[in-house]
Amino acid sequence: MMISPFPCLDINRFRGTTKFLRTTKRKAKEIADGDDEKEGNEFLKEVKRLKRTIPEWDTFFQEESDDVRGSHWIRLEIVGQPLLEKYAWAIPDDTALNVVANFAPLVEIGAGKGYWTSLLRARNVSIRAYDRFIYPENVRWASIARGGPPVLKLPKNEGRNLFLSYPDEDQEMSTRCLQYFTGEYIVHVGELITTSTLAGGMQAPFGRTTASQFQISLCTEFHCVLIYRLPNFPFGNDHLTVWKRKNWVPGRSGKKDDRWADVP
Repeated sequence: MMISPFPCLDINRFRGTTKFLRTTKRKAKEIADGDDEKEGNEFLKEVKRLKRTIPEWDTFFQEESDDVRGSHWIRLEIVGQPLLEKYAWAIPDDTALNVVANFAPLVEIGAGKGYWTSLLRARNVSIRAYDRFIYPENVRWASIARGGPPVLKLPKNEGRNLFLSYPDEDQEMSTRCLQYFTGEYIVHVGELITTSTLAGGMQAPFGRTTASQFQISLCTEFHCVLIYRLPNFPFGNDHLTVWKRKNWVPGRSGKKDDRWADVP
C-alpha cells in the first residue's frame, strides 16, 4: 500500500518553528529563481533545487541528531509533498524516459495526473494512459482515459507492453493487471522486494508502492532484464525495472507443475 512518506511530526519540538517554515519556503524560492537549468522536466528541476537546501539529502538516515533530521523532515513536508502532489509519486529523468521509450508501444494503468505520460508523449512515444479517477484538466499533465485493468483486453491495447508506476494506493490494482495482461514486457516504477525499501513496519520488505501478491506473481511469471535507480527523495528507493515474460518448457515428467523457464 502506498501512503504519504511524511510522518506525523510534533513541530513544537523545534525552536523557532514558524520562522523556520517561512525561511524554508523563501530559501527554496530563491534557489528556484536563480536556477538556470534548461531541462524540460520541471519535476526533476524542482527536486534538484530542494536537494540543495538539504546537505544531508544522500545521508538522511545516517544523521545522528534526531533534531536535525526532524527539521529536514519538516522541510520535505512543506516543500516536497506539494511537488509529489503536483507532478507524480516517482521522479523521472532522461535515462528512465529513454528506457521506457524503448519498450513502446505502451499502455499505462493508474496514470494519475499523467506526468510521466506527458514526457513520454513529448518524445513521440506511443502510450495509452488510463486511470479510474480522472483529475480536472487544469491539474492534469496529459489526456487520460477512464479505465482500469480490464482495458488491457481491448483489441486496441493488445500487443502493447504494460507500464505501471506506483500502482497500488488503496487496492491491489497491479495484481488485477496481471490477470488481464498477455503481453511480453512489464515496465515497473517504484519499490519492489527485489530492489529493497527504506521503509519499515508493515511496508517492509515489499516497499511502499506495489502489492506483495503482484510482486510474487511478477517474479514467478516474468524475469527481470533491467534495473535502474531513479532520482529519489531521501525516504525513497524507487527503481525502474523491466520484466520479460518467461518462456516455460515442460519437464521430464510431463506433469502440469513440472515446468522450467527458458531464461536467456
